[in-house]
Amino acid sequence: MTQRKKIREWNAENRHCACRADVADNSCRGPDPKDLIAALKVKWNTPTEPFKMIGNVYYVGTDGLASYLITSPQGHILVDTVMPEATSQIKANIEKLGFKITDIKYLLNTHAHIDHTGGLAEMKQASGGQACRGRGRQIVARGWILSGSGGRHGAGVPAGEGGSHGARRRYGHRGEM
Repeated sequence: MTQRKKIREWNAENRHCACRADVADNSCRGPDPKDLIAALKVKWNTPTEPFKMIGNVYYVGTDGLASYLITSPQGHILVDTVMPEATSQIKANIEKLGFKITDIKYLLNTHAHIDHTGGLAEMKQASGGQACRGRGRQIVARGWILSGSGGRHGAGVPAGEGGSHGARRRYGHRGEM
């Protein structure tokens, strides 16, 4: 059962509590957010076997979060790097499939959430690849993901490595990769 479904079920079962001021005990309290986050992190970081999806596209993520390797003779593209704790799993999954981390030329980020960018700095360092994203996600380069500024979630590539500290930004263009 997904966390979202658990929360919906709890809300349905305990709807009466929000209307009752006379409930003095904690019987109407919902799940602690810290417990929910901890449960999500367990699911997000649970290992799974990598596999070929179709053609030159491989699933190299965890059981709970997706990361894709798109291979080509010119170099590979890694789409999303999941949580920081799972970076070693992503590396191991790529190697299990017979590919080299150093053959990754581009690290493509789909959007600015820690569960999609957590391993970006480590994978960039290990691969030597270039971090990039589409022009429609300009906030990614100006915010916490590529700047290393420690912003919203404290994740990021070191300053000067493509962030908002005066370094050149890299935008992916249609047909370029």
